[in-house]
Amino acid sequence: MGKLIRCWMRMAWRIPLLAALVVVYGSRALSDAPDAAVVMDARTGEVLLAENADTPLHPASLTKMMTLYVVFAALNAGEVSWNAPVRISERAATLSGARFGLRAGQSVPLGALVRATAIGSANDAAVALSEAVAGSETAFVARMNATAQVMGLRGTSFRNAHGLTATQHLSTARDMSVLGWRLLWDFPDHAGLYARLSADIVGRRVAHTNRRFLNAYAGANGIKTGYTRAAGFTLTASAVRGRKHLIVTVLGAASSSERAARAARLMDWGFARVDGTAPARPPPPLGIPILPAAPESSPGPPELLVSATPLGAGRSVRPLADWRSPPQARVGRAPGAAESRAPPSFIRAPSLPTPAPSPGGLALTGLVASPPSFEAMH
Repeated sequence: MGKLIRCWMRMAWRIPLLAALVVVYGSRALSDAPDAAVVMDARTGEVLLAENADTPLHPASLTKMMTLYVVFAALNAGEVSWNAPVRISERAATLSGARFGLRAGQSVPLGALVRATAIGSANDAAVALSEAVAGSETAFVARMNATAQVMGLRGTSFRNAHGLTATQHLSTARDMSVLGWRLLWDFPDHAGLYARLSADIVGRRVAHTNRRFLNAYAGANGIKTGYTRAAGFTLTASAVRGRKHLIVTVLGAASSSERAARAARLMDWGFARVDGTAPARPPPPLGIPILPAAPESSPGPPELLVSATPLGAGRSVRPLADWRSPPQARVGRAPGAAESRAPPSFIRAPSLPTPAPSPGGLALTGLVASPPSFEAMH
């Protein structure tokens, strides 16, 4: 008996250590991905911090930011309309991963598919959108890559519209930050979608996959999460405090809780350093004409989603009206506002440079993993 007690005492000190190792490293079983991070001033596009920012990695559902960008461009060009019925294909209905639950042959309004993609990160909705806009996902992906080229996303190549792991479907933390930046600047009337905690979409309540960060971080208002084993937990986040507006991208987190914690830590770092008084510098024009959205039905009763927040000096991203109605076209230019520059959905133009890191850009290290979480795994 005494020998058993002595053996137990020799082992007891190892138990807390083992528990700590499980907390810090055990969640890595959910991810095979390396880390990367970027902090960007959303008012100017200046990169304040870059960690492994130009290494091509799997973006997971951050891909859907480009899917939405191309769809919004098609809406502005009049190729498709917000209320148009979309017939769901067999391919869309049988896609794996995060799903809205679409059925083959079902007819769903295009606007509902946009909301299911932006809020619920639904892979089936993303593919249905791609087929509605371009006739096939393959043709739509060609538009995505053309748009990436004209934006100067040199480390990005898309192979699908949803973000599930595929050979050479890659991007970088810098490119995803630039894409999120352009999504907010070029299509501000859709910005309320990214801040919703949930929405009722064709009779189904859908929770936002980014709700952990939206709930926990003061000023958070977007944008998109992702998860695959190859990518880890990914996030391009947006937050505003006063006249300061940051975009943070995190790739390769080990869990959704670590993803949110890292984004919050990077946001805190950025808000302590960014100059909110500097003049706003919107993204450079893509060299194409402004194409206002085609007229749609009148909006329903207003439902304010997020508080109006300036991206640039004197410029507000207005709260989105009732989500069941199409956002209104931006035809003119509000006082102090940057012009909306929605390109046509297929772009052929020279590449533009992405914002360069600031000379004072820092590498952030020493981030500790938190216990694994299975929430928002998309």
